[in-house]
Amino acid sequence: MFGGGGPEIPYVFGLANASGILVEAHARSESIGEYHKKNIDLTWKVSRAMIPRELADDADVLISQLREALTSYGLLGDAEVKKSVRVVLPSSQFV
Repeated sequence: MFGGGGPEIPYVFGLANASGILVEAHARSESIGEYHKKNIDLTWKVSRAMIPRELADDADVLISQLREALTSYGLLGDAEVKKSVRVVLPSSQFV
């Protein structure tokens, strides 16, 4: 995660390797449940997912990895409090 996460500012996530950023995504989270009881139903709503044009052939794999990363991240970086995670994705933008 790069930052964000306030009421007006979405979280900014990135998938990267040694060559640089592969996907940049902007997302907001919504949660229902009780944190201390570890029964949070979490939804990540991704508003933008940007992939470099030269990686367009790998877009399906990269988006799958983004979904996996958001599911693993959970709520506030605590994967243990989630009961369920749903990730809503837009169409990818190639930049």
